[in-house]
Amino acid sequence: AWYDEHLSADFTCSLADGRRIGKAEFLERSAAGPGVTEVSYDEVDVRPLGEVALVHGVTHYSRGGSAASTRYTDVWLRRGGCWLAVAAQLTAVG
Repeated sequence: AWYDEHLSADFTCSLADGRRIGKAEFLERSAAGPGVTEVSYDEVDVRPLGEVALVHGVTHYSRGGSAASTRYTDVWLRRGGCWLAVAAQLTAVG
């Protein structure tokens, strides 16, 4: 429910494998559960730029017993007084 409320209708996400998905598929994937455990975040940096904000960070997690990390950049836009995510870029950290 949080994602549905905070993602714009035109939200797009570039996954770490290079595929691009829209809001509907992102919500479906989120509803199915993350499939990861031991989730933590670091290097989180929020850069407000007027009506736009960039959020950079790294997510660390365990999937199937193997540790992994993903660097992300989210783009947020203030629309009608509300902040909505309009784009996300995920990159696997080797």
